[in-house]
Amino acid sequence: MALAFAPLAHAGKAGSKKAKPEGQVCAGTIESVDVAAKTVTVKSQDVSKTFKVSDTTKIAAGTLADLKAGQEVIVKYTGSGDDLQALAIGPKG
Repeated sequence: MALAFAPLAHAGKAGSKKAKPEGQVCAGTIESVDVAAKTVTVKSQDVSKTFKVSDTTKIAAGTLADLKAGQEVIVKYTGSGDDLQALAIGPKG
């Protein structure tokens, strides 16, 4: 019976490589949170990145409004350039 599901498992892995659901990771310090625009800006080393936050973004602290400048966070995200979508935001360490 396991053989019957093997092609489906392989197909799922191939599809996930194209969609990149795992995302990328950015660890740094929150510079600003804009609840109205639904964004959070994180400085990692010498680079600041602004992430869009959606209703599906998982925020360990609770909500976007609970995030504060100065907090050390890890952001899991997709996208590139100016189009970065936060998948999850949690505490660093």
